Amino acid sequence: MEPQLTLKERIFMTIEEEIPLKEFEQWLYSQGDLLDNLNDELALAVFSFNYNQKGAHYEFNKIFVPHFDENEFMLWKIKANLRALIMGKETRDRILHDFYYDLGYDDYPFLQGIGYYMFDFEEPEYSGRSLSDLSSELKSDAQELLNEIELQEKMNPDFQIKSFRKIESELITSTVVSKKKWWTVLYSKLMN
Repeated sequence: MEPQLTLKERIFMTIEEEIPLKEFEQWLYSQGDLLDNLNDELALAVFSFNYNQKGAHYEFNKIFVPHFDENEFMLWKIKANLRALIMGKETRDRILHDFYYDLGYDDYPFLQGIGYYMFDFEEPEYSGRSLSDLSSELKSDAQELLNEIELQEKMNPDFQIKSFRKIESELITSTVVSKKKWWTVLYSKLMN
């Protein structure tokens, strides 16, 4: 049995198109006690929103994203999208595009590596790998990134997804620099 989702989780899932807008609306009106648990502004917004208007999904996003903390939403979004990649959901291409272009170039550069798989899937013959191998590698990389995010989230109660940095790259850099003089490291990088 699936655990009960909160209103916030359902709104997040609707924004990410994991739940169709119509399904959200039907669920909303089936919840008699929902008004008792909401702040007035959010209650007014969810119940007064026109779910049948043209461009409803765009308007839904525009209205409801500002009701939540950006870090909280983006952390949820990134983790949910990584889980979707791990499970091999049909949203793979949208997520990869989002990770590479929309999020990777802005505040979340650690997503670009996974987003780059978009190009490998478009023309797998250039990567020299089969679609099956690409899918396996993508799932593995997504799982590794999700594990690192969750580890840092557990270690730091004030964790901000914008400040996330991959652990392995930091450890490799600090290990190399501590074993060699900085100019030796720089020279070897220039020569390669």
